[in-house]
Amino acid sequence: MRFDAPELALGADGGHGPVGYRVEHHELGRSVTFSFTDRPRGLVGRHQYVVQATGSERCTLWHLTHITPRGLLRFTWVFFWAPLHNALIEDSLYRAGTAVAVDSGARKTWSLYVRALRALSSVLNLGSAERVRSA
Repeated sequence: MRFDAPELALGADGGHGPVGYRVEHHELGRSVTFSFTDRPRGLVGRHQYVVQATGSERCTLWHLTHITPRGLLRFTWVFFWAPLHNALIEDSLYRAGTAVAVDSGARKTWSLYVRALRALSSVLNLGSAERVRSA
């Protein structure tokens, strides 16, 4: 993830690869909500990470999305964008688990289909996020 601010702050613009979003809500250690900024065109909605305490030393990390593809994205979502999104979210949840020293099991490898989509994305130059820096 990359942002145009030095930290995860309300209103910070950022994204990953070709997907742009803005920090809509952030409660340190509890939740963060991102709204999509119509990059790629037609991507409307938000996604959110929520930490829920499930015991004195346990928690559950949730990833929630509400996406309404519009225009051409309605036709490319299922076959192109959704598999890439799902692989990215799986990676982020795995990294979150390992960051807090939880045994997240073996890291899932990307399917051949996702690897092909990533290669196509690179060829089409869809993987560059403009005007943002590493957070």
